[in-house]
Amino acid sequence: MAEHIHGKDEVRSSILRLGSMRLKALTIIFIILWCGIFLSQKIDLVTADIGRHITNGKILVEAPLAAKLALLHTNFYSYTMPDAPFVNHHWASGVIFYFIHKLFGFTGLSVFYVLGSLGAIFLFWNVARKLSSFYIASFFTIVLAPILVSRAEVRPEVFSLLLSGVFLNILFFRKYIWALPILMMLWVNLHIGFIFGFMILGSFCLEDFKKFYKITIVSAILALINPFGYKILLYPFLIFKDYGYRIVENQSVRFLENIGFTAGEHFLLFKIIAGATLISLGLLLYKCTKPPISILLPTLATLSMAYLGIRHFPIFGLFALVFLSYAYQLFFSKIGRDIVLGSSILIIVLLVSFGLKDIRNVGWGLAPDVLNARVFITSRDIKSPIFNNYDVGSYLIYSLYPSEKVFVDNRPEAYTKKFFEEIYVPAQEDESAWRKLDEQYEFNTIIFSHRDYTPWGQKFLAERAEDKDWKAVFMDNYIVIFSKNK
Repeated sequence: MAEHIHGKDEVRSSILRLGSMRLKALTIIFIILWCGIFLSQKIDLVTADIGRHITNGKILVEAPLAAKLALLHTNFYSYTMPDAPFVNHHWASGVIFYFIHKLFGFTGLSVFYVLGSLGAIFLFWNVARKLSSFYIASFFTIVLAPILVSRAEVRPEVFSLLLSGVFLNILFFRKYIWALPILMMLWVNLHIGFIFGFMILGSFCLEDFKKFYKITIVSAILALINPFGYKILLYPFLIFKDYGYRIVENQSVRFLENIGFTAGEHFLLFKIIAGATLISLGLLLYKCTKPPISILLPTLATLSMAYLGIRHFPIFGLFALVFLSYAYQLFFSKIGRDIVLGSSILIIVLLVSFGLKDIRNVGWGLAPDVLNARVFITSRDIKSPIFNNYDVGSYLIYSLYPSEKVFVDNRPEAYTKKFFEEIYVPAQEDESAWRKLDEQYEFNTIIFSHRDYTPWGQKFLAERAEDKDWKAVFMDNYIVIFSKNK
């Protein structure tokens, strides 16, 4: 009889384990779909940087050495400031993007970005799970998803997010730590976000100096293996020194709220998560519980960075996922599978409160008809010099290199503050300044992204439409092209 009861218990236990495994599997699948669908945004090549990155890679793989060196160290694509010094801090990303594009096209780039971003999310989730539980970590992943996927565009920063997760896992689990210097040598050539790697290393050093100081020193030494030497290590602190063009991703939450630029930016969710982080820290300190420095410092640092520049929302969201999971495990240790139901209800609230992204743009590869202007330009005898606006610069680099160079492109660090303040903006704001610039360069073509909503950009387009010296020869949903009316 006892054996019979024992057998029933084993069967019941097996059924419960199987049910738990299925529920966990469904939770993982849901997180992948939930995050993946909003990471899957069709590429708007007109305003995205990816066209320039692909061209960078092509030059670094195929061009002569002189062109490679010029690309790495000067404002290579511009005819207005061709010799200006420039640190091409994401050159290796361009090589990777070039090969992916060559083999699998823009669809391959979209898939690579989605997989890389999901990889970063699950690496941080893995540490959060270890510090709390499967369901708490999953709960915060779902809650934080709008912030984690807020920069759904194929960019080199995906490498920084992914490698941040790799660094955190290696240091947290104390496995393969001597791989970190090699990874840092790679990272420093992929993206300026390598600074997060040193931030993570430094935080673990403060927690256990004897264990990690040698790794940190060797990582710093190997980071010098790059085309720019020690300069690249200083560049994250100097990049804004002569930054003359204000772009949305570098602005603070407060600034953007003051000018009413809040649509789709999830500022309320950011404030809720930031508040929850600070309240959790206060409660931990009140209970005399010291959170791990290795988790706390990166969380607070990225919180400040995200508030001052919204481009840092995803990296803050990743560290907040870990920290909040750790804190809430201490406060609510009995949370279990029922959290899945609560998460589902919360998702509905989030959808209503924060809004969905434009689902018409969900997908992989290029946005519809985005190459129409490129086909028009390359199939006709477009006369140079070309005047173009900031937004469309990378599109033209992708479309016209090596036959033409651009007036400007979307790398503010490659142009001086004086260029933007005394040449680029005045030429669009002031008709006399435009006439003077036109006399200097003798423009024959204007190629403009008409979704440039800057006051000077809109004013310039309105004036050219009325200008008898210029004739509109092409226009689609992205670009307008004017030719000098001779």
